[in-house]
Amino acid sequence: MSSSTFSKAAFLAVVLPCATATAFTPPRIGHQYLTIGVTNEPGLMIDDTAPEGVSQHAVVWSQRLRLGLQHAVHTNFYASAEVELGGTYFNPHTANASGKSASDGAFAWQVAVATRVIPGGDDGGFHLGWGISLMRASLEESPLYVLGFDVRTGFLLWQGDSFGLIDVGYVFPFIQGVALPADFSGMQERASQDWSLHRAFVSLNVGF
Repeated sequence: MSSSTFSKAAFLAVVLPCATATAFTPPRIGHQYLTIGVTNEPGLMIDDTAPEGVSQHAVVWSQRLRLGLQHAVHTNFYASAEVELGGTYFNPHTANASGKSASDGAFAWQVAVATRVIPGGDDGGFHLGWGISLMRASLEESPLYVLGFDVRTGFLLWQGDSFGLIDVGYVFPFIQGVALPADFSGMQERASQDWSLHRAFVSLNVGF
């Protein structure tokens, strides 16, 4: 082997491990990472008791900014707290006292806690998770609340001390309704309601 060839081989033997080390830093156990991202959430409000002239299926769409705190419990297990702020739009729907409302756009927020399991371990990869969330939409007549349980999957990829996080999931509603006014005087009898708001979501985030 010539001295030139030997020098190149020695250079690669030293540089390549260093380059790999700078490309990936394992998550620090017990450390918290801040995440910021955007959530798009299409949904469908279903009401078999909708009055005549109102569709039993109302399309709902939300887009919110997501801020989160990810806690590295283990290299393949994360717990998180998330806050989302943004807007939501409802097609004509039945989520009010009269049981009939026109299209409505409103400010919305959501808080959630979730966990993620990453079978790949240190460097991330495919993940499975679940969580509990409370969503509020400030509709014109009365605020709407949904407490739901979500399942999610996606991908987490580390790059140095930061990472990218993709969440795709579905929210199962188990407690939902609208807030009643503080003053009941003069309030008309509430319409019979049996609506349910089902939501899916896609969230793109960066963490550091």
